[in-house]
Amino acid sequence: MNLKRLKLITPDLLALLLLMVLPPLVFWQAWSPNSADRVMFGGDILMGAYPTRLFVHRLFEMGAAPLWNPYQLGGMPLLGDVQVAPYYLPNLLLDLLYRGRDLSYIAFEMLVIAHYALGAVFLYAYLRGLGVRTAAALIGAIGFEFNGFFVGHRGHYNMLAVVVWLPGVLWLLDHAWRATWPRQRLAWAVLAGLALSQMVMAGHPQVTLYCALTITGYCGYRWVLALRQAPHARWRERLRVPALFVLTGLIAAGIAAVALLPAAELLGRSLRDNLSYDFTTQYSLLPRDFVGLLVPEFLGWSGTEFRIYAGILTLFLATVAFLVPGRPERTFFGVAMVIALITALGGFTVLHGLIYRFVPGFSSIRVSTRAFYIANLALSILAAFGAEKLLAVLREQDLRRLRYLVRGAGALLVVALLLGAVLYTFLLRNYQPVGENFFKAESLFSRLPATNPFMLLTQTANAYLLFVLLLAASTVLLWARLHGQLTGRPWALAALVVMFLDVATFAPYHDTLKADPETAHFTIKNYATTMITETWQISDQQQLIAQLHQLPDGLRVDNAAEVLPDNYSAVYQTPFATGYNILDLQERFTLLKQWPKLSNPVWRDLMNVGYVLTAPGIADPPEPDARLLLENSQGKLWARAQQPSYAHFSTSIRPAALSLAINWLLSVPGQTLATQPSVDMDQKQLQATLKQQWPAAVDPALYTIGKTGVRSPVDIGDVR
Repeated sequence: MNLKRLKLITPDLLALLLLMVLPPLVFWQAWSPNSADRVMFGGDILMGAYPTRLFVHRLFEMGAAPLWNPYQLGGMPLLGDVQVAPYYLPNLLLDLLYRGRDLSYIAFEMLVIAHYALGAVFLYAYLRGLGVRTAAALIGAIGFEFNGFFVGHRGHYNMLAVVVWLPGVLWLLDHAWRATWPRQRLAWAVLAGLALSQMVMAGHPQVTLYCALTITGYCGYRWVLALRQAPHARWRERLRVPALFVLTGLIAAGIAAVALLPAAELLGRSLRDNLSYDFTTQYSLLPRDFVGLLVPEFLGWSGTEFRIYAGILTLFLATVAFLVPGRPERTFFGVAMVIALITALGGFTVLHGLIYRFVPGFSSIRVSTRAFYIANLALSILAAFGAEKLLAVLREQDLRRLRYLVRGAGALLVVALLLGAVLYTFLLRNYQPVGENFFKAESLFSRLPATNPFMLLTQTANAYLLFVLLLAASTVLLWARLHGQLTGRPWALAALVVMFLDVATFAPYHDTLKADPETAHFTIKNYATTMITETWQISDQQQLIAQLHQLPDGLRVDNAAEVLPDNYSAVYQTPFATGYNILDLQERFTLLKQWPKLSNPVWRDLMNVGYVLTAPGIADPPEPDARLLLENSQGKLWARAQQPSYAHFSTSIRPAALSLAINWLLSVPGQTLATQPSVDMDQKQLQATLKQQWPAAVDPALYTIGKTGVRSPVDIGDVR
């Protein structure tokens, strides 16, 4: 590489380096050398993604394929659970880096942080591929790097891992469509297919659907644009855009088939197979939540699912992109933003019902707020377009339009100051002593939950003041450009600083726990994590886990009381009959929750439960004559009086005519299946109930597998 070429690409290299460095700097507490400074990412990462990833990592270390998880819900398909993402390339890279040792939580957090940089790098590459100036592309990429969706859904690792690939796929497809030579087109299409396959394999069907529809719409936009530019081109050239798009999709489908095919089978048997419209509209974006575009912490409304903040400067620059004529792509991304907004509103618009009825895939997903990610992406791209216009020489009519925007921003600042005075009045009216600890702990990186109006208003006032300061900074930045006080590189540098402070300020503390992952111990109940800090409590929890390791094989534990974190059963290597998975098998759920109304002892029999965990404050045994094995501050472990020796549950993944069967395979030697003892349920009514409501369930042919003495590869539990 000659010096001239190096000089040309140096700004891009420095921009990419900055984008890769910023996330570790913003989330410095996740990897701080000082244990006292560290925080843990909370949410689904802690509750589900990490323990499952650790289990898969251990399977790979043993040379086993991740096909089945016998420790959750009495057994669950592992490869078919798309959120596990065992063959997602970044996950495999982490497995390779930690070969021969356990995967640490900090390492998994760093993988999450790396996806922030990956998404920003892809967006920067896309913008540069369009010809956007380096500084403008960098401004847009930084705004995207810490957008509300990335910050809010940091705990939803699979969502984050999916959406970061979208700008990368758009970038690679653009290169394929623009390439001159057929080999170049094919090479770029193959790379686009690889990127698209990783989007699919990252493991979240809902946001994959949103991204896929966006890519399809973008392809249609590019095709129409190409036809207009060359209306008399040969048919091969006229079909170039859709042909390369189809090739990209086929390559992606072929690579991702290892995840798609098992996932499709499991989805058809899961609770998500056929949802009602009321279910799909859960967690729609509330109209009140639009205040989160300006103040993300207003009255605590910007929870994980409702965090839509894009940045004050982002909104202003996106407005400039429409006020000042520029790139044609602004039309597509403007339309995409509006459609995403309508979709995110869910049940608050009549159009969502039509989308649910006629667009494939929307009948199996909920939390429509997540569609706002497409709006976040569009706003960041439009912000880059707007920044590019402000870095160029503006015509008189452009300056006139910019003047209107600056005046509007100034008026908004005045209104914001007046509203701030009202908020401060409410704060004073609700004042009450909260103790010195509140003021010591309240910061961006460590916050106490708001338990009364004064604390809630205090946190809102802090966030509102930051909004006013950022609004003032953005207004001054536009004013300085309008009057020529700041132009060119100085303006670009100032815009970069303001953009970073704007979007990154609210990022570090969201959904974090003040603890060192290397020494942390915790419980999870009702999706809330509670840290265990006392040494004797930690010792008791370890004692409970050690006792579970000593239990005999073939029997499961009922952890419905959530004495231990349910999804960590795979880490403990203790089979739980309980747990949580959004892809819970519909047939299992129906049997245990809906039909028939079984008593606890009977369903424990059906799930091969031999032991029960109860909360420490519960004095009564879970069943009559249950024997207490261990009691401490963390819980009680009971052995059932009569250990099940027969029942285990199976799904239709077995070669049987019946889709679901209850097998009672008693280990009584010398007896045929027909002479096995009957199963009791409320005066021995289980067999009669099955015969009446499910005649096929008593067909002896279904139970011949029990005579082999070999564990079925598809059954949950051990054949005894």
